[in-house]
Amino acid sequence: MAKSKSQAPALYGPDGRPVRRRELPRERAAPSRYSLRQPFSDRRVAPWLNPSKLMRVLADAAMGETEEFLTLAEEVEERDLHYASVLGTRKRAAALIKPAFEPASPSARDRDIAADARALAARPGWHRMCHCLLDALGKGYAACEIAWETSGRLWRPRKVEWRDPRWFRLDRDDGRALRLVTEADSAEGEPLEPFQWIVHQPELKSGLPVRGGLARLAAVAIMCKSFALTDWMRFGELLGIPFRLGKYGPGASEEDIGTLLSALASLQSDGAGAVPDSMSLELVTAPSGQGAAEFHRTLADWIDRQVSKGVLGQTMTSDDGSSRSQAEVHDRVRQDICEDDAIQLAETLQRDLVDPWTALNFGAEAEPPRLSLPAPDPDRRKAVLEALGALVPLGARVDESWARAQFGIPDPEEGAALLEPGLDPGLADAAARGSGSGRRADPGPGQDLLAELEERALGGGGWRRAMDPMLAPVIELLERSETLEQFEAGMADALGEMDDSELRRALAAATFAARGLGDARDEP
Repeated sequence: MAKSKSQAPALYGPDGRPVRRRELPRERAAPSRYSLRQPFSDRRVAPWLNPSKLMRVLADAAMGETEEFLTLAEEVEERDLHYASVLGTRKRAAALIKPAFEPASPSARDRDIAADARALAARPGWHRMCHCLLDALGKGYAACEIAWETSGRLWRPRKVEWRDPRWFRLDRDDGRALRLVTEADSAEGEPLEPFQWIVHQPELKSGLPVRGGLARLAAVAIMCKSFALTDWMRFGELLGIPFRLGKYGPGASEEDIGTLLSALASLQSDGAGAVPDSMSLELVTAPSGQGAAEFHRTLADWIDRQVSKGVLGQTMTSDDGSSRSQAEVHDRVRQDICEDDAIQLAETLQRDLVDPWTALNFGAEAEPPRLSLPAPDPDRRKAVLEALGALVPLGARVDESWARAQFGIPDPEEGAALLEPGLDPGLADAAARGSGSGRRADPGPGQDLLAELEERALGGGGWRRAMDPMLAPVIELLERSETLEQFEAGMADALGEMDDSELRRALAAATFAARGLGDARDEP
């Protein structure tokens, strides 16, 4: 249960500044036409981009003057179709992952906190918030402002709004912390209020966040591509349309030449012209085959492939997937990038949203639930499902919340209708046909003896005595493994430590008894 607001103790942000609860519902950085943070901007960089200007823009950004670089980063998303496509693909891959919350401990209180956190993530706007934060992939950082509300039992975000990264300044001391541009301090900016901001700075490369954005990585390639496309369009304008050539004889007068020029001009609009017999007019087309046009197209395609490598880590699923097997190999590279983006986004949301939400509602001493964004991996899910199906029936202890998180399944709420385990429909029908009025079906010849042998070999805990020594190394490995990769890496050693002597002895005894009973039944 949340603490009374009048009794709520003081809270402090990560930088030690106190949290002002009364100010939490207010938006501090909303745009206004009369403020420094205007909703519209006419700044442009891309139309006049050349190597010297790009070098200056990147150098200024590295020194903390980021406005032109951030403007360029936004423009290239609007101007280059390929960059917009691959960057949008990477953003959506992480933004669409369903969040999972694990309680900090098995206690009832921590499980209740985790359930409330799941309800928080189920509210409208979660996906939009993740997509806005992933704007940091291109620009190096992204900031969203939280406006809280307390209309119900708990504090919760009324809305989370993306704020233009050009409204911030980088802290001159560490180069990472963001400071909001205000009328009071437009040069250095003011510190961000604790508990009111989600700031995502993905570590795409070590160093300053503004130097790690994908727009900086792709800027040179996109500029060169724009040159190639400009030359290609100029080539098409000059040689894509047949060149009009008129010829006149040595005795042609000025009037004759004027007539010929008029005829040439009329070909552009009318497609027809008239000249005297003493003059000739012909249309000269560009030669077919590999030439300048092919060069420009090849250059633009090559640059697109480099951009795909930089953004997605591969080209096979975005540019030239020559075969399904090759595309699947490349897609696994992209899976690694998706998992890394999801882990870093989850860490940001844990720090700037889940931890403050927990402190506001349950006190600073409460342990917040652990947020994760498990990237979907069909191969991993299949391996986890097979491992659970094989080991849980043998007594392996697995946390239910962890198992549900692997498949994106939330913990059930109290009183919810639950799916129950049941028989395969075919087996259920066979059982129904074989049992009438609750009586067991009559066993076939020899089935009673086999049942007796089974009871002798495995009844009374015999199966456990036979299987425990063999499965003990695998169960021990499962309990000490923190990840599926660690479990898979240790399987070879665990298989070598299996002791199947008791199982072999039990099978040999049962086989001997079955053979003896079979021989006895065959005697006349």
